[in-house]
Amino acid sequence: MRAGHDVHVYSHVDVERTPQQMFSAHAGLTPIFRVTPYDGGSDGAGDGEELARFIREAELLAADLRKARPAELWIWPTLFASQHYASVIADPGVPITGCMLMEPTYLNRTGNALWRRTLREAQDRGTHFEIGVLEKTLYGEYLPLTVDGRLKTYPIPYDATGEPRVRQKLTTIGFFGNQRDEKGVALFEPLISQLLQQGYYVVLHDSNDRSEGTSGDRFRLLIGFVQNLAEEIAACDLVIAPYRPEQYRFKGSGLVWSALANGVPVVAPRGSAPGRLVESRGAGKLFDAFTPQSILDAIGDAGRDYVSIADAARQVSLGWSSEHGIRKFVDMLLQAGR
Repeated sequence: MRAGHDVHVYSHVDVERTPQQMFSAHAGLTPIFRVTPYDGGSDGAGDGEELARFIREAELLAADLRKARPAELWIWPTLFASQHYASVIADPGVPITGCMLMEPTYLNRTGNALWRRTLREAQDRGTHFEIGVLEKTLYGEYLPLTVDGRLKTYPIPYDATGEPRVRQKLTTIGFFGNQRDEKGVALFEPLISQLLQQGYYVVLHDSNDRSEGTSGDRFRLLIGFVQNLAEEIAACDLVIAPYRPEQYRFKGSGLVWSALANGVPVVAPRGSAPGRLVESRGAGKLFDAFTPQSILDAIGDAGRDYVSIADAARQVSLGWSSEHGIRKFVDMLLQAGR
């Protein structure tokens, strides 16, 4: 909008009041979508049944998309195969662009075949649809599915809050995000208890508003939406991403990206996309097993090598804006319409 574009947002019909108010403060918002790609899944379904469900969902989405006002560009900030196919069916006659944040088989074991089908359909119909990913691991998953090898790597849409500070000592440790099973919520109680016993200050953010407890002298609890979350992350000396590695094998983590953008080292799981990013920059430590002790061991390693990993994280932050940031991400999305 700051660039002079007329922007309109379309959401699910059951959009909650808080995000509805947030979007409406900046752009028009119309709830039109009756299905969500997070529903269902392929457990127990045969390939034919899954294909039929995929087509039904895409056709319903296409019908909803035809309610959208005329535009010069369609943008899918998070794109699933059914949404891609629905856009091709809806045939808006304008360029479309989208970003895939999950692996092709996320929630659907037949995802590779469905992506091949919709990408082939787009080429056969001459649909101008540009797609891309944020993670290198996802690039390797989607590239073989493309018809013409056209696949972008988008800048990561996270920014630094300011000049990263020089960090010399590990004092405050943070846990952030929508806390659920794949993010290690079951490990929080023993982890936080041990860290407090070891003398650390701990920050726990839970956007789900499900965590129990109260803030104290060395424990700070943040509940629900936090407007200045990046600043809260930047105030920590170490961010913990206690994720299940199999769930994050391909997909990235916005919290890890935000931490690195702000020069905060990270503890992440080995064998995951966040872990590979942290390891490639030397900006943190990896844990080997999804257990409290393995994570505590990695935190101990981080404490012993803190000056080194903190300096590496600071160097990542200092170079971040040359590659990444929300402005660069939006600019690349808009290239599809030029």
